[in-house]
Amino acid sequence: MNTEIKNMWRKKSWSIPDLLGSKSEYTKIVIGLIQQIASGNANGMDDFPKLEGVFEPRTWREYVPFLKGIGIVGNHNGSLCLSETGEWLHRNLSFYNIASVMQERFRIFGEILYVLDSEPSTVQEVDEKICDLYKLKWKNCSNTRKRMDWLEVLGLIDIIGNRKWVVTESGKRALKEWILVTPEMLDSFEDAEVSYKISEAPTEISNMIQELYDNNLLQKERCTYNLWSPSPNKIENLRKILEYSCEKVTRIELFKYIGDEFNLKVSSIESMMPFLKASGLLEEVGRNIYITSSVAKEWCETGVDIDFIRILHCHYRFVGEMILFAENDVTRNEIYQEAKEYGLNNEKARWIAGFLVEAGLLEEPQYLHLKATTFGMEFANTLPLTDKNVYMEEINSKENIVAETKKNPSENDLFERLSAAALDPLAEGKASGVAFEEEIAKVFRYMGFEAKRVGGPGNTDVVVRWIDDEGKKVTAIVDAKSKSSGQVSHNDVSDVAIDAHKEKNNADYVAIVGAGFSGDTIKNFASRKKVALITDQELIDIAKKAEELGYPPYLLTKRTFVDAFAAGQLIARIAVNIDMDGQPFQAPCALLMTGELTVAVEGGKAIGGRNQEFALSAAKVIKDNPNIVIAAVDTDGTDGPGGNFNSTAWLKGCKNLAGGITDGYTMQEACERHIDFEQAFREHNTSDILWKLDSGIWAVQNISIQDLIVVLIMKK
Repeated sequence: MNTEIKNMWRKKSWSIPDLLGSKSEYTKIVIGLIQQIASGNANGMDDFPKLEGVFEPRTWREYVPFLKGIGIVGNHNGSLCLSETGEWLHRNLSFYNIASVMQERFRIFGEILYVLDSEPSTVQEVDEKICDLYKLKWKNCSNTRKRMDWLEVLGLIDIIGNRKWVVTESGKRALKEWILVTPEMLDSFEDAEVSYKISEAPTEISNMIQELYDNNLLQKERCTYNLWSPSPNKIENLRKILEYSCEKVTRIELFKYIGDEFNLKVSSIESMMPFLKASGLLEEVGRNIYITSSVAKEWCETGVDIDFIRILHCHYRFVGEMILFAENDVTRNEIYQEAKEYGLNNEKARWIAGFLVEAGLLEEPQYLHLKATTFGMEFANTLPLTDKNVYMEEINSKENIVAETKKNPSENDLFERLSAAALDPLAEGKASGVAFEEEIAKVFRYMGFEAKRVGGPGNTDVVVRWIDDEGKKVTAIVDAKSKSSGQVSHNDVSDVAIDAHKEKNNADYVAIVGAGFSGDTIKNFASRKKVALITDQELIDIAKKAEELGYPPYLLTKRTFVDAFAAGQLIARIAVNIDMDGQPFQAPCALLMTGELTVAVEGGKAIGGRNQEFALSAAKVIKDNPNIVIAAVDTDGTDGPGGNFNSTAWLKGCKNLAGGITDGYTMQEACERHIDFEQAFREHNTSDILWKLDSGIWAVQNISIQDLIVVLIMKK
């Protein structure tokens, strides 16, 4: 019995996914979503389900992380469908049964009833008891509060005054019917270990393992690439992808399948492709033609999780070695420190640990702890394990390079930690949101800003400072929002707090950084308050591009309130001077300007816009100069006079542009295509030109700060 309970406990998650909406709406949302999926009304991911009594409508895409997280929803041919658990819940829909599903899915859920049943207690008192009895190191009450919020709305606990809570009759029923893990059971789990028979590896996987035994060079060449797979059930999801690819598929076909099956954006799929190839699961057999590898086909046929781990071990460092390291109870931080000896950062180690836990080779005996199971230890002993010293020369070499280039930490580690912390509020074992705040500050410092994490009650998260072209010190504050759902809504943002922090720090600018932003409310708020919404990936892209290009930036002015045509000509001449004479700056470099350009429009029919006219005006000056690229964009997402721009009678089929980008070849291309620049300038109809040249810039609307101009002068 103890073994069964332990296996059930091992499969449970520590983290309850967020459900967008207020606590009072939780039950209405869950019941409404289940009913709509059951009736076939779950349409496109960007559609809004109709839910009674829900204050702010949200898309299916925003609700899905919670639905999948509690195991009641899956995908079938790109459409949402109820899982077996979801079907049962739909047939037996009640608050109590919703709670029962969550009890089967999450650790320390029903156990709160066990703790609270002894005497009425506050949230803080329950949290202290939970942490003491189950040896948890939760930094604050947020984990306990989230669980008690759900127990409250589902009717299992109730408040009686003095902020104290008691177990209801429904909660007492749960105490009798649910299998709860008591502290005494946790202590007895060690005695429940039994010996497992390890299934033999299929032929090609076995041969691959033997090659690793025989060839020390192969052991040394195991990689440290990023790992990524759709959640939850990451191993099973990988197998589905590979089963689809057992016959040759095109990139378009594969991307469509993955996107439909797992509700993923193209960017997420692209981030997974290097892992699929580096792990030996997928092969590219032609240009954009893929097929499942022969060893991965064997895994698909067996369906055994440890066959995947065998493949992973042969291609990635610190897989079987992690199991051995965790023979005795170790913390995740200890795992992460050991992973560095193999050349892996925290995020990569976290992914490997996640795969091992899913496969039953590691378990989480307590929060932020890992331990090899008996099954895991027996399995590890069947693998060729590599001593970490094999990688020390390589790691020391990389560390020396980092020291020489004065990058500490390395950019890959830095960016990966930022992305990981954006989706994990408790990343690196720190208090909620702290790791994300720290990584944001590091990224800004990496780009040359003065940046400091402040944090704490009543304080802004991150303060960023720099000196502008007039010698004035400029201050920006950053509100960091780490969300496991990957989506920040307006409910996560305090208007009052942002205003107070801006005033307290005398800040010129405000930004909110998160993994993503959902709903029109937060976007409208950002537009109204002049707050920049920045995703972690956008911040990474900016930092990467600056470093990749190696262009030192020069801010020419923040106040470009001049005619767009004249400004384009002037800035272009400065760029040419830099390219030809090395004055006033040395190439390569980047020139930056902000402000509000102007265009004098006559007749009221011109379709702009000022940034587009700037870019085309500059193109005339930099003609035949291949070393210069100039871009200008209106940050509110549109760069034309509104109605004229979208009038099909005026310009059929033209897109709403935010700006334009030109280079030394733009004029040549225009001549070859018989495009009349001069007429466009006379009539200020530059959108048409940029559209025909595929040189227009589209941008997200409602982030209005100022016009932004970027000029790159490359090395000859």
